Amino acid sequence: MLKEYRKREEEFLKRAKDLEEITNLRDEQKQKYDGLRKQRLDEFMAGFSLISMKLKEMYQVGSKPLVCLYVWRCSLVLCR
Repeated sequence: MLKEYRKREEEFLKRAKDLEEITNLRDEQKQKYDGLRKQRLDEFMAGFSLISMKLKEMYQVGSKPLVCLYVWRCSLVLCR
């Protein structure tokens, strides 16, 4: 009976070691995945910010002549 216990214990320890190795591999892959996911989000946000800034500039530049034209027209009406 003692021999059978030792045999089972060795088998358990071997399987526990295999599980630990597989768990470590899984954790490494998860870290890579999380890193790539964060990189993708950072790059997306950088591009999104750049596009937002350019659109804001375009609308500011595009609306200034319209505002100036509106103010000029109003001043003409008020001066009459």
